[in-house]
Amino acid sequence: MKKRYLIFLSAFVLCLSLLLSGCGTEPVDTGEDLGELREDGTRVYTVPNAYFTFEKYEILSKGPTDIGDNFSVFTTNAIEIYARCAAALDEVTAIIKLYDSNGRVVGNYRASAKNCGFEVGEKFVLTADISNDAKEKFSVVDVKFE
Repeated sequence: MKKRYLIFLSAFVLCLSLLLSGCGTEPVDTGEDLGELREDGTRVYTVPNAYFTFEKYEILSKGPTDIGDNFSVFTTNAIEIYARCAAALDEVTAIIKLYDSNGRVVGNYRASAKNCGFEVGEKFVLTADISNDAKEKFSVVDVKFE
């Protein structure tokens, strides 16, 4: 009977010490400010890509524009990336890859916003110009954020 009591008491004390060891702990402030310090005095912090929620994309095409007696024959295309982030941001970059139906990359693009002041959970839109060729061939959009 005493052995069972001692085993139970030992297990109880062990569990209690494990529970209490996790209570009230706080990260230690090392005095170092994390993040990369830039030449202009600002700091760059890494926000995990998982903080971003990609919502949708849209392709915009701008047709020829009137330039007097002649018309421009070039059509410009852009991709708009709609997303939101679970962190406040002053700067964000989207790395956009367009793939065809065979999984080949048909376009690599970057879209960014600087000094944007996005709040936590705020929706934002980033725009990048894309080529006519990529517009015609892509079927998959992959977006990663920095």
